[in-house]
Amino acid sequence: MASSTLEIVRELQASSLSPFEEFLLASTPVTVDAFFDRWPPNLNFKLHYISTSMHPAVEAYMARAWEIEQVLGRYFPQVSSFLHILDYRGGVVGGEGAYRYFSRDHDTDEPLEIFVPCHGLLCMGHWLKRSGYSYMPLPGNTPMFDTKALTFASISSELRSSGSLTTWHETQWGFCPFMFV
Repeated sequence: MASSTLEIVRELQASSLSPFEEFLLASTPVTVDAFFDRWPPNLNFKLHYISTSMHPAVEAYMARAWEIEQVLGRYFPQVSSFLHILDYRGGVVGGEGAYRYFSRDHDTDEPLEIFVPCHGLLCMGHWLKRSGYSYMPLPGNTPMFDTKALTFASISSELRSSGSLTTWHETQWGFCPFMFV
């Protein structure tokens, strides 16, 4: 037994990998996932950049833990189409759903909050409608999505071009919710 321990020590010294690296690199994906799941995301990212030998293990873990297709697949049947329109129109996903995604808490049915600049509202709204969602106006708003989106975009554009709006937070027109269910 002593000779096998000595052999292990010599192999570790020859490989220049730490015992931690040896352990994780030799482990199954289930073990690696269980280990990294207990670390906050920022530490996973740090390890990703600190250790070149751990880079493949962390990359594989991140691909499994943050599989965007799995998460967005609950909302959209064609995730790649959604990601394309989101990118094309300069939108981002935020709110509680995004927080839970980065926290690796994918077992939730939180609503998806999509933030889109004025120039992308109509396109995104029409895409959501084609994907089976319906526009649900907030109390006091017009029941027609196109009218609401065009009014919002027009007023926001007018305020910016006239110089009346120096920063978005100075007006109620900086952001406007559009709910699709």
